[in-house]
Amino acid sequence: MTTMDQNGLNGRDLRIKLFDLMKSKGIVDNVKTHLRGRLINELRGGVDNQIRFSSSTTQPTLLIRALNALIIDYFQGQRYDYTTSVFIPEANINDYRTMSDEEILRLLNISTESSFYKKIKSNNETNGHTSLLMTMLTCISSWLPGSSQNNSAQTSNDLWAGSVAGSTLETDRLKRLEDDIRKREVTLSNTEIHVDQQVQMKLNKLRFEIEQQFTERDKNFQLMEMRNQEEARRLSEERLLAEQAKTEVASLRKHYSEADSTIHRLQSDIKILQNENEILREKTKQIVDYQAIREENAVLKSQMNNITSRSQRSHQHHHNSSSSSPREQSTNSQGIIRELKTVLDNQQVGQKVVNDELIDLKTQIALLQSSNQPEPYFNGRFPSNHGGDYLSHVIKSTSDVQLNQSRYSTSSNYNQFIEDAKLRMLELDREADRVEESYRDYQHRIMTKTPYTSNIQPTDLSQQRVP
Repeated sequence: MTTMDQNGLNGRDLRIKLFDLMKSKGIVDNVKTHLRGRLINELRGGVDNQIRFSSSTTQPTLLIRALNALIIDYFQGQRYDYTTSVFIPEANINDYRTMSDEEILRLLNISTESSFYKKIKSNNETNGHTSLLMTMLTCISSWLPGSSQNNSAQTSNDLWAGSVAGSTLETDRLKRLEDDIRKREVTLSNTEIHVDQQVQMKLNKLRFEIEQQFTERDKNFQLMEMRNQEEARRLSEERLLAEQAKTEVASLRKHYSEADSTIHRLQSDIKILQNENEILREKTKQIVDYQAIREENAVLKSQMNNITSRSQRSHQHHHNSSSSSPREQSTNSQGIIRELKTVLDNQQVGQKVVNDELIDLKTQIALLQSSNQPEPYFNGRFPSNHGGDYLSHVIKSTSDVQLNQSRYSTSSNYNQFIEDAKLRMLELDREADRVEESYRDYQHRIMTKTPYTSNIQPTDLSQQRVP
């Protein structure tokens, strides 16, 4: 009992629980049936003392069910509770519902339109709600002809004689029955004691089994609680790990997005630099070829050398023939002047071509300086007396040559003209060399800058941008 008190069940609750369990399993009904069978056998005086349980295991038919329902309705109407409790297990009607009056009448093939059905309904309404069996018997007795019999033909003598003999026989029979009943009551009391002992043994055994099951279930619950605690601890650890992983993934995703944006920005910068390099390449292609200018300058130099040599020969010839007559001298001087004029005209044409080419070159260089500002490649190369503008100096020198042509038109100044022309050619040659060297230097710088910007990596650019 202490164990049951510790588990929250007292003796009364345990008895109620055991009784409900035995009733649900059919043990109570079997015991009642056994007791009734023993009692009936003792009252009948039978010799068969075996315990007989209800043998009706098959489901009864609908007609039998209807009859059983009528009988149960009659017993309940007459308040035969004990008989009803005995009849229900023996009739094996614990497992199906009692039928209604309409269902019973339908099974008995009684139509709702028939006069017999209407008679039954009217009797129920008149006499109150009585049992259907009594109502049907009343209707049948009143419905059949000759139901009332006349018993007035019996004589009073026959009735008196029959009553005396019957009373004597009835007294003897009652005495025998009382003796048998007393004997059977003793036997029944012994049987009840034996059955009570068996029931008590079964109850003790069942109580022990229930206690064992409860103990095992308690142990299982404790083990399950320990497993649940362990599982909860493991789930909490996994949740912490999952949250850490989520934070790491979020940080990595953020770094990835930043790196992606940086890569896109660097790619756009690289595209801009590539476009600028392409523009620079196109502009460098449009610049006048200095090699062609140098070749033309060499041609002009050779022409000037030829002219100078011819002029020297003619001057020498003129000097040798100075002892001739004045007319011949004037004729020779006029021929030399015409020849020199022709040479000067040719030289002027060549100088115009060179001036046009130099003006075009100046325009191209000015455009290049305005787009990319390449002045450091040229200004530092020229002497300070030119003021950083070589082409203007060249054009000025050319104009000086054209102006000085009139100054050297006479034969007296012929030698000075030749010397000045030589100096101008040397100066032009030196200036052309300087321009060519500056152009090569500028082209070298542009070509070295282009692959560096095209081959630069995004990481290098990002490192260069970091202060």
